[in-house]
Amino acid sequence: MERDRWLEYLHGRHSPAVLRAWATSLAYFRFCRAGGGHAGDGDRLLLSLRTGTESDLLAVMSAFGLSAVRLPDDNPQPVAGRAYSAADFAGFVPSMPCFPHLAQPGHVLIADQPAHVWSAAQVLIVSLSDQRNPYEVTDATVESAKRIERLLGPVASRVVDPPQDSHHCVCPRYYPEFWVS
Repeated sequence: MERDRWLEYLHGRHSPAVLRAWATSLAYFRFCRAGGGHAGDGDRLLLSLRTGTESDLLAVMSAFGLSAVRLPDDNPQPVAGRAYSAADFAGFVPSMPCFPHLAQPGHVLIADQPAHVWSAAQVLIVSLSDQRNPYEVTDATVESAKRIERLLGPVASRVVDPPQDSHHCVCPRYYPEFWVS
């Protein structure tokens, strides 16, 4: 019963045939269904790459045509528990947790495709969603992912699969039936 409810939610916007077609047409990006409820997140295509060292990170960013932005030593960061105005908070430049002297990439273009790139605990995460509705994944989003995947050759060995280790992520670990003929 619980699995049936989950599959109904998973396929609520896209049929099993569509998810299978997307899954098998992409080599590295994975469709990840939103958490739903009050999570405020949306569906997205995710790609995660290991970046244990700064050299690894720079290699991955370079493969995407991105440059790391060095932050000044006195780069201000928000202090937990302290209130800030929206204007003050907007002035903070987020840094990477493992490399605090580097700025988070955020919204960028990769292969002329809009993407959101964020560094987390020793991984760089690339997130794609529809440009008109950022809570959705569409065929256009999948085409963007394919264009970005063409750049991955030199860093493909760094791909973490699944990028989100949960049943929300359509990947061979959780949905092997999508990859079986």
